[in-house]
Amino acid sequence: NSTNQRTFAAAPIRGVGCGHTLGILRCGNTDLTEILALIVAFDSFVFDWVLRQRVAGSGGVTALDPSKIVETPLPRREQRWLRLIGLLAARLCFAAPATLDAWLRMGLSSASSIKTLWAVTPSERLRLRCVLDAVCAATYGLSETELRRLLVDCDHPVDIVTNVAF
Repeated sequence: NSTNQRTFAAAPIRGVGCGHTLGILRCGNTDLTEILALIVAFDSFVFDWVLRQRVAGSGGVTALDPSKIVETPLPRREQRWLRLIGLLAARLCFAAPATLDAWLRMGLSSASSIKTLWAVTPSERLRLRCVLDAVCAATYGLSETELRRLLVDCDHPVDIVTNVAF
């Protein structure tokens, strides 16, 4: 509904059962860096803002129809940003011993050095999300002014959002 923090959330999963309320998007591409870049795009404020505009205009329907996801634009795929986006996303998504093979697929070989990359503190995770949102906005072609305008009404406190006068 309109008070949810985000319209869409994406995460890499494998070998995990999912219930009928969890949509699964399969990516034909097996390049992990590109898959992580796609996840970053799906989790970006820009994608979320565009998707929310589409869902809000659905005659009051707030369920997320798969066709709305497919029709929502993704950012330009820019090689110069791909490796950075993939590495930063991996720091968020693969911060556990069970994900060592994912790091190896990305070309990192030392388990001890990989642990230093894990984003485990709330402040580091927030910092990386901010960096990824800024890079993602740039790949969408947004200027700083456009991004500021998009974010201006984000994250109002619940008591304000639920107030009828709001």
